Amino acid sequence: MTEISRAVAHFCESTRVGPKVALHRAFQTTPPSLVSYQSPQAVDGLEMDVQETADANYVIFHDRRITVDNQKILISTLNTSTLHRLQAEDRPIHKLRDILAKCSGYPLLILDLKHVTDLARLLAELRRATDVERLLLASFDFSVVVRIKHLDPAFRTAMTIGWSRFARRPLGFFAAIFGFLFPMIAARLLGCDAIICSARRISKALVMRAHLKGLLVLVWEEPSQPASTSLARLGKEEIDVIITGNPNLWRSLCGDQVPTSPWPLDS
Repeated sequence: MTEISRAVAHFCESTRVGPKVALHRAFQTTPPSLVSYQSPQAVDGLEMDVQETADANYVIFHDRRITVDNQKILISTLNTSTLHRLQAEDRPIHKLRDILAKCSGYPLLILDLKHVTDLARLLAELRRATDVERLLLASFDFSVVVRIKHLDPAFRTAMTIGWSRFARRPLGFFAAIFGFLFPMIAARLLGCDAIICSARRISKALVMRAHLKGLLVLVWEEPSQPASTSLARLGKEEIDVIITGNPNLWRSLCGDQVPTSPWPLDS
């Protein structure tokens, strides 16, 4: 079992009044200017989805496809001119290195790796762009988590428990089932520093077992299940980080003071 990052652990434990709050799918609002990265006091961290395009650009985007000229195309098949055109049209898609340059005020950046073919090059780019101690690299694909630790053990990793397109593969399906049934064993085998699960599947028992194993616990709210008072009670006592599209509502449910600086809510 790897040790928890000292920086992340201190970040989660210092002045702990409820969980730290990370904005879900940051930098994916329309228009992009709605994301107030100049107000890091509004949230404690950001969660972003990383994909690699066909022209070897790492971009921030959640879905596999995007509509261009009424046609749905895969992000991974974009060419350079198309990527530039998307940015020129104010589409919510941005290069990873450009975004990292704007996030110096946040102590925690959660990068969910959705589609990355050259993992070694990504890790090298991350090292050049920011402090590794600020990063937590996560994936539904457990093989990605293993490869990260093999390539550069200094990076902190998290296994994401849940269904995704990776579960459509035979090995991915069995890995997802194993993660559901034996999350602590899976985390130990993968050498993870944290686990991430949806609000639908979190429980006090799961959190307690994770903490006993030295794992941080992060919970993301699905759009179909907004913040609830029951989750807020659990979060205030146990959860380390809540990943939400509505940070002001979450803070109010937890009894925290709502930030005075404006923060657009990600709908």
